[in-house]
Amino acid sequence: MNRRSLLQYCGVSTLSLGSGCLDLSKKSVRICEIFAWTTYETSHEIQLRLSDAEEIVYEEPYEIGPQGGFEIEGSDLPDREGRFTIQVKIDGYDWKEWFLPEYAEESISVSLRFLENPPTVGMGYSTNC
Repeated sequence: MNRRSLLQYCGVSTLSLGSGCLDLSKKSVRICEIFAWTTYETSHEIQLRLSDAEEIVYEEPYEIGPQGGFEIEGSDLPDREGRFTIQVKIDGYDWKEWFLPEYAEESISVSLRFLENPPTVGMGYSTNC
């Protein structure tokens, strides 16, 4: 085996062996608030669902617009860390779903933005809690 082949083999072996390592000291994420706002000129019914590993831990209907929003404070959300999924339904249309990061150094704040034509929703998050 020549030197180049040996080095390539060692590099692939190291990458393969190292890829299975997990840092088990990390905790799952905690949500400190969910904030929503809209540019709607009309009102819409919003259904918001928060799941942790497929267990629904929060579900509430909201009405949003015109030019309004709502905020769900941490005290209204389950006080737990988890692997969260957020789902939103607007006016009975299909659910839109986002998976939040599995791990974070801090709690996260989730923001939802509702836009018109057609009614859609976007999601973002930050660690500014």
